[in-house]
Amino acid sequence: MAWGTRRHARSRTPLGTADELLEGSGDLAVALQEELVRRNAVAPALGGPGESAKADFLRQWIEAEGLGPVARVSGSDGGMERPNLLVRRAGTASDRCLWFLCHLDVAPAGDPEAWRGDPFRLRREGDKLVGRGVEDNHQGIISVLLALRALVQTGIPLPRDVGLALVADEETGGPWGLDLVLRQRPVPFGPGDAFLLPDAGDEEGGVIGVAEKGVLGVRLRVLGHGASAAVPITGRNALAAGAHLLVALEALAHRFPDRDPLFLPSHCTFEPTRHLESPGDLHTVPGEDVFHLDVRVLPTVRLDDVLTAIREIATEVGRTHRVAIQVDPLVREDPAPPTPSSHPLVRLLARAVRQVYGVEARPRGIGGGTLATRVRRGGWPAVVWARQDGTAHQPNEYCWLPNILGDARVLLRLMIEEERPEGTEPGGAAQGGT
Repeated sequence: MAWGTRRHARSRTPLGTADELLEGSGDLAVALQEELVRRNAVAPALGGPGESAKADFLRQWIEAEGLGPVARVSGSDGGMERPNLLVRRAGTASDRCLWFLCHLDVAPAGDPEAWRGDPFRLRREGDKLVGRGVEDNHQGIISVLLALRALVQTGIPLPRDVGLALVADEETGGPWGLDLVLRQRPVPFGPGDAFLLPDAGDEEGGVIGVAEKGVLGVRLRVLGHGASAAVPITGRNALAAGAHLLVALEALAHRFPDRDPLFLPSHCTFEPTRHLESPGDLHTVPGEDVFHLDVRVLPTVRLDDVLTAIREIATEVGRTHRVAIQVDPLVREDPAPPTPSSHPLVRLLARAVRQVYGVEARPRGIGGGTLATRVRRGGWPAVVWARQDGTAHQPNEYCWLPNILGDARVLLRLMIEEERPEGTEPGGAAQGGT
């Protein structure tokens, strides 16, 4: 049976009771944030201890609350466990499951001087909760947990299965998270499943992510020859050549002019990001210069074509300045087919957002960076949604307590919606097919 909506045939009292439970769960949400923040879950590749301590806490909490048995899928990363947790609650139709996909790991804290306190100790400023990971991805994790808890306590029946997947290794895009889960046999996800990732959004909750750009992270290493600045002719200035390379790379925007109004921004972006300090001192012509380029392209653009263009530009600059330039792709995520904007899950979510927040949520394309691309590449429909300010990876990352509780109410409504024949909406209004 296809995904769709029909108003659940029940009294509104159970949903009202569940809403009351969620509205009164502020202290619990803060307590969960405190526990999650203090368990540093930075990936080993980024210098952290990994996700085991956080996974242990969540497994114990989930089982203690009666939300369901927790399956643990783990790999060994240089002897360090990389755990993934799966919870599935049975509904009337067990051949379909709505999965809420979140990630356990967090970004490194970065410069400690940029924080107004310990990044791994929650700081509360009224309704603002500050700490590493509070928005990315603790807000989504806690909202799903609170919604499941309210569902269990009120006994509202599920028309289909509901699942929670808490995966590792999202921040580095490595093999120990969702990819490890997908390598299991049998795969825990079925052909009738769909996914919601509470991992990105805007301040109003009005963006439903149905597509993502392709992503490249490229390191450009310029190799010249060091020399004394008193006799620069004896060297080949890698820093000067790197500066010319940066300017020349601006031509990428003209070579790939594709636009799509579904996305914001609607064009491809090619942004220099990290620049490594040149070796030597004030009076030395540097023989090496290294910087990174972040590339986000629309699904109509092939990443192989972009890499070819970058290498052509680098070759020309290298020839002109008599330097060698290495182009090394460090991160690559090819775009996947978008989830159709007409998909019933998109309509379900838009209606739930309207009911809770009074906001008209619209399908949009986002810049990329979530696991939705891999889910869509596997053939499953996936949407990305949350109500948040977008402070992930920043110093003093924060989220709002009312957003945790409001998002939980939205997600609860998705969990309890019934399926219906294609082409109809509540009240008899006809809609397009899926």
